[in-house]
Amino acid sequence: MNSIKFLENALPVSDYILLTEEAYGNPCSEKAAEKTLNNSLFIIHAEINGKVVAMARILANNNLSYHLTDIIVTPKYQSKGIGKMIMERVIQYAHENLDIGSSKNLGLFSPKSKESFYEKFGFKSQPQASLHTGIKMYLKKEE
Repeated sequence: MNSIKFLENALPVSDYILLTEEAYGNPCSEKAAEKTLNNSLFIIHAEINGKVVAMARILANNNLSYHLTDIIVTPKYQSKGIGKMIMERVIQYAHENLDIGSSKNLGLFSPKSKESFYEKFGFKSQPQASLHTGIKMYLKKEE
């Protein structure tokens, strides 16, 4: 694989729009994309030869829990370990930002066919009767 570069909190709005359009099938406006990115606690994206090929974002709920969203790897770059590297950094970020003696949930909604990917990182499924499965991990930082 060509040279891959991971960047944090530096995803251009135009690339966010392209990634989400490819992943979800519908474009969002520039204004909505800008607001979405600005309201994210943490964003990581991957570039290969200057092209954004993957991303993930963390949202925070009053600093009581984290929600992982927009976990996207473009089809051409799936099954090459990029999603794994992004997940490892997201989990590392979540752990690093816990206060000593505190705990938080890190949750996400997984497509029903992708639960096993997240379970490899320690997430536990909470099946729902919808298209997605609630899946989370409990984070705790000891003194």
